[in-house]
Amino acid sequence: MKTPNPLKTLLASIMALPMLLLTPASHGQFGGAAGIADAFRADFLARDMQLFVEQLRLEDWQRPIIEMLFEDYRTAFDGGVEQVREEIQVNQSRIVAARPEQVMEIILEPITAWDVERRALKEQFLNNVKAQLSGEQLKRWPRFQRTLRRDKELSKGELDGESIDLYVSIRQMRMPYEVEETIDPLLVDYEIELDDALIARAAKIDSLQDELKDAMTRMDYDAGLRAQDQIMAARTRVRAIQDAWIDRLADAIPTEYAAEFRARALAEAYPRAFRPTIVPKMFDKMRECADLSNDQINEFNLAEDQFDVEMTNLEMEIVASIRSNQPEEARRRVERLIEQKRTGKRNRTAGPTDELLAKKKDLIDETKNRINGMLTPEQNAECMKGLRTITRDGKKVPHEGRTGGRRSWHPLGDPPPDSVATPNFRPEKPEFNNRQSSGRSLDRVTTRSSKSKGAAGGSGKKVGEGSSNKKNNE
Repeated sequence: MKTPNPLKTLLASIMALPMLLLTPASHGQFGGAAGIADAFRADFLARDMQLFVEQLRLEDWQRPIIEMLFEDYRTAFDGGVEQVREEIQVNQSRIVAARPEQVMEIILEPITAWDVERRALKEQFLNNVKAQLSGEQLKRWPRFQRTLRRDKELSKGELDGESIDLYVSIRQMRMPYEVEETIDPLLVDYEIELDDALIARAAKIDSLQDELKDAMTRMDYDAGLRAQDQIMAARTRVRAIQDAWIDRLADAIPTEYAAEFRARALAEAYPRAFRPTIVPKMFDKMRECADLSNDQINEFNLAEDQFDVEMTNLEMEIVASIRSNQPEEARRRVERLIEQKRTGKRNRTAGPTDELLAKKKDLIDETKNRINGMLTPEQNAECMKGLRTITRDGKKVPHEGRTGGRRSWHPLGDPPPDSVATPNFRPEKPEFNNRQSSGRSLDRVTTRSSKSKGAAGGSGKKVGEGSSNKKNNE
């Protein structure tokens, strides 16, 4: 049996009470729910020990001491959370008897008091750690704090593109040491600029907590929205820094790595835009397909070129739409809830990004139909073999490709679960025998990345260049 998550259980209990006792409201939309969640989220976990060891270069004798400090912190934190839970239980009779506008205030009383204690607990832990460090280790403390802050704060992003860690993205590229060494000063500049924005975002959220809680208590939508707009401006600033540094880092690294880095970063930052599709795998299957005529090969190559260009352009349109429209979506959700409460009717209209995502789906469907229409029934059955998978309920459905992007950066198959596949990069696959004996043209561009900077890619082979075609083998 799965063990219940105490944090989720406690938060569910806290948030359920006002939802049950008040008229339908959108207090969570103001950002108040996020503030409450932070009060019950430990600032340091056991897994963070490795970060302390690596970043501060702890000596063997220091590790047991730091581990003990971790244990002491966790014991104190868990004790504080348990005390809040007990106080909320004690206050239930007050909540039931209170007027609706007082319910949230009663719930927040012990949480607000605990939040002050939690912050002091965090500072005490960090000061205790610093007291164990040597002078040389203390010199590493500023960069360690930036790394720790990224690890803790980036995950709190709400906008696409807000939560990516480009420092990690660069390191995952596994570029030669001399390349990494040349861009390290740039990464330090990125860390510092991002760190300033993360500090400003956290400070803005903290400074508005009383205002948000007051808006939640009084159901003052206008005040809640004003506070939310200020928080969203801080979030947009973080996202803008991330976007700018994707370009700056891509321009700074050698060209043979730039397209891959840009593609991987965009795919991780904007997964909605680069959700994978089955179409590239269909084209890959064509490279293994037997008995294709010259006309079919030319048709497939033309279809692939057109799909690549249209999909790349469409994906970047989606990214631009997300950047432009997403900051306003939270406000629009609250406004729709207000309107729904006033009229009793739900009003959900598609936004610009929704329309572009629908356009992407149409392009995928049209291209799939175009590919299927180029093949005879016999060729379709043979060439598309293996493109369907069995779901848990036993139904056959089209395989929707790799996670994270349309094209994988892994040249020999699907990426491991913890990696991010990339949309705009086409690595070379292992070579097939050229089909020169068949008289078919090989004078075609073999990778999208050779057409334009950062263009999307696939196998690097055009249809008709694979050795598996029977006519070539014969």
